[in-house]
Parts: sequence; C-alpha cells; structure tokens
Amino acid sequence: CLECIATVLRVVQDNEALFATFEPMLCPIIVKIMDKEGELIDCLEHGIDLITFLTYFQTKFSPMLWDLFPHIFTAFHEFAFDYVGMMVTPIDNFITKDFEGFCNRKTPDNVPYIDLVYGMSKKVLEAGDTAEEAEIRKALHLFLSIFHIASQKPESKPFVDRYVHSTNDITIAKLQEEKDKDFATTRVQCYTVIGSLLFYNAELEMGELEQRGMVEPIMKKWIEDAAEIDKYGSKKATVLGWLALLSMGSERLERNGVNPAVVVRGVIELGQSLSEDYNDRLNNNFDDEAEDEGAMPPMPPHGFDDDEFEGATLDDAADEDGDINIAGNADYQRVISGDPMMMMGGFGADDWGDDDDDDDFESPLDDVNEIVLIEDVLNRFAAAEPQKFEAIKSTLPAETLNQVAHLFAIAAEARTKATTSV
Repeated sequence: CLECIATVLRVVQDNEALFATFEPMLCPIIVKIMDKEGELIDCLEHGIDLITFLTYFQTKFSPMLWDLFPHIFTAFHEFAFDYVGMMVTPIDNFITKDFEGFCNRKTPDNVPYIDLVYGMSKKVLEAGDTAEEAEIRKALHLFLSIFHIASQKPESKPFVDRYVHSTNDITIAKLQEEKDKDFATTRVQCYTVIGSLLFYNAELEMGELEQRGMVEPIMKKWIEDAAEIDKYGSKKATVLGWLALLSMGSERLERNGVNPAVVVRGVIELGQSLSEDYNDRLNNNFDDEAEDEGAMPPMPPHGFDDDEFEGATLDDAADEDGDINIAGNADYQRVISGDPMMMMGGFGADDWGDDDDDDDFESPLDDVNEIVLIEDVLNRFAAAEPQKFEAIKSTLPAETLNQVAHLFAIAAEARTKATTSV
C-alpha cells in the first residue's frame, strides 16, 4: 500500500542511491494517480506524500522526477483544487532545491514551469469564497519562494523580472479585495509579497506601484496594519521593503503621498520587535555557515526538520486507522519537526490549529541581517539628506530614539562577530 511505501522512504531517507532506484517504480504510479480523469482521487493524498518524500530527501532531481511537476497542476486544475495546501509542499521543494532547473524547464507543450505556478496561484486568489483563507495564503507563499531565491541569484533576475508585473496584478487585486475585512492575516501575506518584491528589485517594483497609483493607498493600509504583523517572516519582509523605499529618498516618497518619517518610525519599531530574538538567530546563522551557501533548503510546512526527528517514531504519527499521511498529517509534521509539545506527549494538542503561515519556512533572506541593514540605510539617509533626517528625528519620541540606539548596538555586535569569525 502507498502509505507503507511512504514509511519505507522515510526509513531509508539517507540513501539517495536507493531513492533513485525507487523512482522508475513510483513515478508511473504518481502519474496515474494524478491523471486528469481523477479516477484515483482517493489515493491523491498518498501520491502527494510520495512526491513530498522524493523531493525532500534528495539533493538532486532526475529528469524523471522533474517530469512529475506538471502532473501536480493537471490534478489541481482538473479535480483537486481543495488539495492546493498539500501541493505547495512538493512544489516548494522543486523550486527551492533546483531553482535553475525550475526556471529553465517547460512542459511538452512548451509552457514554462513557472507559468504553471502562476496559473495555480491566480486561480486560487481569484476563486472568491471557493478558496479558504489558508489556501489563499499558501498560493501567495509560492511567490515568496520564487522572489526570495531570485533576490540572491542575480543570474536569474532577467528571467524572473518578467514576472514582477503579473505578481503585482494578482497580489494587489487580492489586497484590494481584502482591504476592508476585519482580519488582516491575508493582507499581511500580501504585504509580505510586496515587501519581498521591493527588496528583490526596488526600482522595478516601485515603478509598478507608481504606474497603478497604488503607492499611497498600499502604504497607508500597510502602516495601519503594522500592529497585526506578528510573524517573523512578514515582519522581516516589511522591514526590508520599507528600507528599500527609504533608499529611494524622501522626495520620491513624498511625491507619492508617503511621509518618510512614518516609514522610518515603522522600520525602527518593527526592527525592535525583530531584535528580541536576534541573538538566537545570529548564533544559529554562524553555526550553519559551513553549509553550502549556494544551496536552498527545502521548505516543508511546520518546521519539518529531519535533524530533529530523534526521539519520535512513525507509530506516534499514525492516524486512527494506523495510516501515515505525511503532507496532510499535522501531528506527523509536529513529530518530525521535534515539536516539544509532541515530545512531551502533546499529540493532537488543541492549540496546533491550522498553522499555514510562513514563519518556519527557510529562505535565502534568512542570511540577510535586517538589523545591520537598518543601520546602513538610516546612516545613508542621514548622510544624503541631513536636514530631512534631523527633522524626522525631532518627531520621534524618546522611546523610539532609544530603540535606534539598541538596534545600532546589535548591528555593531553583529559586525564584530562577523569580523572575528572570518
């Protein structure tokens, strides 16, 4: 049975040579499960599980494995719209572990693989009430996967630049649709995309926003919603995006109806929030510096970290029937992520809920030190526009000025540590 195969794959995860021998047997099964007729829809979760394993536990993808990529989207469009949340996991793995391959591959009908991703995201974001909020945020997450990697791979930018326009079309339309809703969660995910686009290519993204006349309305609502931005990834993307705006100079912001003083204060306050756990993240970054800097780790949901599996067993993750569903079983995700509640017998705890945010996903932007960047951008602002900067400083309360001093001290510590570690 398929769940037993998934269990075997988990057990032999460290043997990539063995995985390669499984592919000729497993790939045709997955293709059949995802056939457009949908006759094996009852097996679809297991099929997604198998792709998740094959893409998570391998560092190199064979042409046979890459050929599975379009079949995910065939299933999605034909009969499996409701499975998009599960599908994002293997799609992420394909994108993040072989970005060059993702950008260069096309279907037999000459459709670029990246267009398949955009077709999926567009369909979900334009589905209205048909799509759940969690599914919408998962679809937006795919944009983050693409632009976070591309921001650190200059050679990919000429290709990826072509998708900035359509990313704005889709994201801003959803943001407008959500602007008056009481809950800001989906708006925050939209801001995360826009902030990532500004960091990726500030001039190109600013031009897109200016052409639409959307700089002022988006920034106004974004600033209003700042208190609702409570996840690390969204905070960081917001800070990076706002710093990109400040780097363009106060005149351009003011011309677009944005008060640079408000942006400066927002950067400082969010930066202070990000700094609260900064030392832990800084230490982790230096501990991991020996890893391949060019490689992007896969991004499964809920902090799926194989190194932390020790102490849990596959039996602990079985459902009532004794089956194991990798991509869809939140309890299993918690076991293999080393979740402390699970390790202490918290299996099935009520507080797990529908954790669909990107707080745990690993990104190339994790290597960007936002605290150091805050210091750099504010210092450049002060040097380029001393009178404007002093005027802005005069409007800041004492608490905010103290936060600036704290952030600058952390930046100095980071620079010292970086120097001594070389």
